[in-house]
Amino acid sequence: MKKVWIGLALGVVLGILDGSTAWFEPAEREFGKMMGIIGGSVFKGVLTGLAAGLFARKVHSEMKGLFFGLVISSLLSWGVAYMIWVNEGKNYYVNLLLPGAIVGAIVGYATQKLPKQQQA
Repeated sequence: MKKVWIGLALGVVLGILDGSTAWFEPAEREFGKMMGIIGGSVFKGVLTGLAAGLFARKVHSEMKGLFFGLVISSLLSWGVAYMIWVNEGKNYYVNLLLPGAIVGAIVGYATQKLPKQQQA
């Protein structure tokens, strides 16, 4: 269960950082928009962390965990970018996929690596 909690905690922290990158887009600097973006990014981070933590309980490979987190987070980020493109006509694929993929890779790797196994 520790791996799931690590994934969730990292998902929240890195989701906040991921959402905060929206500040670099001048059209999104309004407080209400920023809070919505950060909230959505935290939600994506939590889902990624939960999935990566559950995956890490079954599979014990750092590379597979990294790739799994990368894929899950990229798919979630792609879904958000697609919804924005359909509803607003704005192309934010790179702006959303790049930080989202990095978050997923970090969470996926960390859930495999942490916590250290106790040796008897």
